[in-house]
Amino acid sequence: MRVWAVLFCCVVACARTQAQEASIVFQETFEEKPGKNWSGTQTNEQTFNGSKGSFKAELIPDNEWFGSAVRFQSPTPAFKITDKTTFTVAYYCSEPEHIKMQFGTDKPDLGNIAYSIEKPKVGEWVVLSIPMSDFKIKSGSGTKVEPGVSVTSMTFFYGNAKSKAAMYIDNLVVSEGGPPGDIDAFIKQKAAEAVLAAERAKAETEAQTLTLEKEKVLLSPDIVAALKKNWQKDKVTEKTILTAGSDAAKASDFWSPLTRKELKDYKILDKYLATISNGELDKIKARMLEQLPKAKPEVVAILPGIGDLVTNKTPQDIAAKLMELADEVQKTGAVPIVYTPAQMAYGQPVAVKAFGDLAAEIRKAAARQKFPLVDAYAILNSNNGQPDLKLVGASGPTTAGNAAINQASLNLYLKLEQWVFERKEKDLPKVAGPANVLKPVADPKDPKDPKDPKDPKPEPKPKPKDDANE
Repeated sequence: MRVWAVLFCCVVACARTQAQEASIVFQETFEEKPGKNWSGTQTNEQTFNGSKGSFKAELIPDNEWFGSAVRFQSPTPAFKITDKTTFTVAYYCSEPEHIKMQFGTDKPDLGNIAYSIEKPKVGEWVVLSIPMSDFKIKSGSGTKVEPGVSVTSMTFFYGNAKSKAAMYIDNLVVSEGGPPGDIDAFIKQKAAEAVLAAERAKAETEAQTLTLEKEKVLLSPDIVAALKKNWQKDKVTEKTILTAGSDAAKASDFWSPLTRKELKDYKILDKYLATISNGELDKIKARMLEQLPKAKPEVVAILPGIGDLVTNKTPQDIAAKLMELADEVQKTGAVPIVYTPAQMAYGQPVAVKAFGDLAAEIRKAAARQKFPLVDAYAILNSNNGQPDLKLVGASGPTTAGNAAINQASLNLYLKLEQWVFERKEKDLPKVAGPANVLKPVADPKDPKDPKDPKDPKPEPKPKPKDDANE
């Protein structure tokens, strides 16, 4: 049996060339507390080569063979063993007592696979780097492991039943194509890459998020992912928007004013195609379904109104019907945007409450079913939950109220352009001011990233010409 159990410096010398080709398939640095799949104690009592943490074996009460163990148990396969798989781990033992590594696989009939170190070095960190083909099948004849099995659990047993000796492990790596060479440098590089990836993911998440509390718009990475999955580019007409709904959709028409400047090259379909004054959603649905195959819009905005509220339907029933319309839109490959009701007249307390109750149900339903939403009701009732008299009048939204909903609609639509439709930068609408949400997500710590347009780097001034030399 071939064993590579050497000090860190030896690994550097003998495996540097292989490190260039190694690719990680599983790793754990233990610098932070690992996930619930691990059993043991994250600590900084002993750490490998100055790392921030390691993992200490925990005592096993009433075990007749071993004194302590580190365990990993995954509900799904952690990695697959091939003929090029290498297992690398740094370990520290306080006493020269037996270490046994035992791995469970996705083939229970095979039995566990195992590897043992009878008398490990003590009082210093040792790096073990060994081909997985050197592990033995515990049951049967003790034959070598054949490629193709997947590992689902790992247990590192240490010491005897009465021993209180301590064992720590650190920087565990499973790689393909040989050992990772300078394990510490390799792990630190991967950890840095993971931090950078996390920062990028955080920046992207923030860029894909609009909140009801701040922007009065609902959008999140989960909603973006759901929309991308259902959007069918070949079945819709690019940059075409249809409005469907009741009073507010017909009277206010939030989208058309945007074509004069912000969406100049976009097609906003006639607002009369799928709207009905005081119409109930059942009737609006019929008209919308008639128009969808004809117009093939890419985006459909759906706005409820007073038509359903004057019936005996509950807010829950109306919200459910609105989601039904949004589902029908998605079936055509288009993207729905749902709205809370906006046609709310000031001075009618009963209407205020009815619209408020409906708005609350629509918010919950849209979040549950992952539809983007513009909270028109909250925009107009921004005065501590009461109508803002600058935004809503006796017959509904004022010019300023419609403009506020226009802006929220545009902010959401620009996010859809960037993250769902993934338009190239040259195809994105050029919008100035508050609606400009299309600034590229910065790549953290990358000097090539675009600078903030608010803080441009000054251009060098041209040198004055010397007339005498012309």
